[in-house]
Amino acid sequence: MKKFAFVWIPAYRASSPDFPCDLWQYSDKGRVSGITGNVDVNRYQRGRTKEFFIGGSTAPPKDAYYKSNPGRIEAKTTVGLYGRKDVGFTGGHVGGTYKKGTRFKIKGIDKSKTGIPRLVTESGYLLTANKKYVGKVSR
Repeated sequence: MKKFAFVWIPAYRASSPDFPCDLWQYSDKGRVSGITGNVDVNRYQRGRTKEFFIGGSTAPPKDAYYKSNPGRIEAKTTVGLYGRKDVGFTGGHVGGTYKKGTRFKIKGIDKSKTGIPRLVTESGYLLTANKKYVGKVSR
């Protein structure tokens, strides 16, 4: 797979693909105004943004991630836990997948090689620090 510019995997299910990829096609039942019938829908993976695919800055927006320990967070969508040393989020959800509303106690922050923050859970697994997928809770 190293010979390709990026990896795009179709896996029609609620959890991310079992293999590292840059783009995940998660359904063929999406809807778009003005188009009759279903369309394929995709999600960026591994911190990718549309700029990665079309050119321009690949850096995430400055306020998109928690950069300091938020203490306790809640999943805003289904999320997965990655291995303690898997800061690149390439090894799959070895710590399991968790539904929206699941709460986690965070004990620290780690970073990928490209500087993307990762939350270190109380159990030692890594979780996205992307505010789009997790949110701070008071208790």
